[in-house]
Parts: sequence; structure tokens; C-alpha cells
Amino acid sequence: MTFLQHHFAAPRKVSAQEKSDTPDKLATSLNVASFMCQSTLFRRAVRDSPSHITTSTEDQLSAKLHCLYGVAIDDPCDRRHLATYPFAVSKVYDLRNYSVQTVWGPFLDDGCFGVDWERVEAVMVILAHNLRLVTERTHSLFMPLWTIPFTGASPNSYKALVTPRLTKELTPPLELQDPYNITGTYMRVICFLDYTEFYDYNFVAAPPPPGQPRPPLNTDEATRLIVMRVKATKAEAPGELDGQELPVMHFAGTSHSMHAHQDPNANSRIRGTVRLTKEGEVRWTSFSIYFG
Repeated sequence: MTFLQHHFAAPRKVSAQEKSDTPDKLATSLNVASFMCQSTLFRRAVRDSPSHITTSTEDQLSAKLHCLYGVAIDDPCDRRHLATYPFAVSKVYDLRNYSVQTVWGPFLDDGCFGVDWERVEAVMVILAHNLRLVTERTHSLFMPLWTIPFTGASPNSYKALVTPRLTKELTPPLELQDPYNITGTYMRVICFLDYTEFYDYNFVAAPPPPGQPRPPLNTDEATRLIVMRVKATKAEAPGELDGQELPVMHFAGTSHSMHAHQDPNANSRIRGTVRLTKEGEVRWTSFSIYFG
């Protein structure tokens, strides 16, 4: 945090609107702009920004702090900025960002599962944007999520395990081997482009030069709310590419759509693992199993 403060807390001109705000609100807006709006996502959203933008360690730190902040900043930080959503879409749906080196996920291309926080930030912006649309279209029957900073996606959802009586068994019960508290029911949110639009965006137009992002894409995505019920099934020692502090836990369960129970894309069996990366981040991997 000391490094971020030193790097990002540079003075800037305060607008007339900000001057009319209360001191607490002004301090909060300045902090948000100074600390959470410094990644390439926000630099691309500045009007008349250069098309070629490189990522630095400081950009990744700002994006990580934005993710920990937990309230996606889709609206501009000031009048110089456009909405961030179209730029987040261009980052998430650009297939050039996924390869064997990135393990086909939101990781850096170092092959070591280093988290690409700028891509995670873009995913968060997209999810928040679509969840707001769900709230609007259901006339607030679906309550807003991610509205309070630093509270997590589902505040107070964690329940400590009840420690069972110790036995004479050498191997402790599975629930005592699970440091991630996997067993439970989750609401899973999935957003995706129309497949034709996704294909056209990646393959019809000529690709930009290496290192240059695809153009922003302001579109409508499909959103699915899925209930996932899983249970821890096995614990094993971490592998060579895993963080060594915690075990690798396996889980299995089912998932189904909250609304369309016959949706073949939502109803399935599910299995996966939870483990630490070498950086100490928790990594979930899941596989949906259809008709098998």
C-alpha cells in the first residue's frame, strides 16, 4: 500500500462538481480515482487515448486493488473517461489473450499461474454490468450485489466449521482437511456473447498488430444465474506448480439454472479442484459434465 500511495497519489485538478461535494465524498472519490483507476482499462477509456498501451507492474497492482475493493467501477472516474464496460469486453473476449502459457484462463503468459489482475478486473466489470441489468430488468426483484467496498461478493456467507470430536483415527475427517470450506451452495453468474458475434469479433476483421488491443465492443450479453451445490471429496498434497502452504482439495456436485430448469447449458454435474498458486492466490478449476 505504501508503494501504491507513493506512485498514484499525484495531485490533479479538482472539478467544480467535486468542490461542491462533501469532504468525505471528495476524499473517497479522489482515493478511488488515484488508486483503483490506474490500470490500462481506464487509460484506454480516456478520450483520445493512444491505441498502443502496455501493461506494467503498477497497472497490475491497481487492478488487484480494484478487485479487492469489490465495487466495479464501470462509470467514468471523471469527465475525461468513457464507460469502462466496452473496453473490458474487448479484453475478456479477445482470444489472443488465451493460450497454453496462460493456461486458458486469467493468468499471465509465464506458465506459472501468475494472476493477470487486469483481466480479472475486466471480468469483474463485465459481471457487475450484467448483474445491474438483471436488477433493472427484474424491477429490483434481484437485489443489487457488490455495492459496498471491501465486503466481498456475499458478505457473512462464510460459516466456520464445527469441529467434530477427535477420534483415534490417524487420518482426520475430510472436513478438517479442507481449509477452503468448499462444501456448500453457491450462486454462479455466467455471461457470454452471442456465438456469431464472438466469432466475427475474433476472426472476420483483420487482427490488430501484436500488443495492440481489439477495439471496444459495446454489446448485449446473455446472463445465466446458476445454483451450484458442491461437496469436498478428496484432499491431496500440492503439486510442483502449486503453493505449498495448503492441500489441493477435490470437489463434486451439481449445477442447475435458477430460472430455466431445462436449460441444457446450465444443468449438469460438476467436479473440480481448489488449490493455491505459488503467489498464494486461491485458484478454482471446475468441469461441467453433460449427459455423462
